[in-house]
Amino acid sequence: MATSDEQQPRYAKGANLSQLVPLLRKRRKVRPFGPLSPGAERLLEERILDHLWYPHAPFVELLRVMYREILGSNEANALSMGIAGGKVALQGAHKAFVIANDPIGSTMAMRHSWRAYFNFGDLKAVRDSDQQVTLTLTGYPDVLAVHGGLIAGWAIAAAQLGGAPAASGEILEKPWVSGARMVYRVQL
Repeated sequence: MATSDEQQPRYAKGANLSQLVPLLRKRRKVRPFGPLSPGAERLLEERILDHLWYPHAPFVELLRVMYREILGSNEANALSMGIAGGKVALQGAHKAFVIANDPIGSTMAMRHSWRAYFNFGDLKAVRDSDQQVTLTLTGYPDVLAVHGGLIAGWAIAAAQLGGAPAASGEILEKPWVSGARMVYRVQL
């Protein structure tokens, strides 16, 4: 039986698109990447507002394009882009999620960020030690490798901005390979 999250239309906040859309617009001017659905095309044509909700499916379509056209379908590149994009966002409009001189607290705060950006799924964080946090994303069994890397990258960026510049991470469970949840760890 479907859960209530599965029955509801899925949406992503515009903040998820604020770096993606300009990147793809620029890329398309240099190297066209083929036809898009009307919904994805609309996202590339309209002004994206961080605070508005946008349909998830066209967002995912644009992520697929970015993964293929810019990241070379490479998971490590997606994680690196997640860290870089996370740093931009978490030093700007989303800086409330970073706690100065507290990389563990900043990483743990990512569990609160999920519902600010998506209307589905659930993100939990567990402090394993003074040097490690494990995060588990449920309710998003169809997460793509590219989105998984971006999500995990944000948590690493939070730790780095919170005071652990050498923080790293790894994705332990990948729904795009098997299973229904994504589990990733940030190591300080």
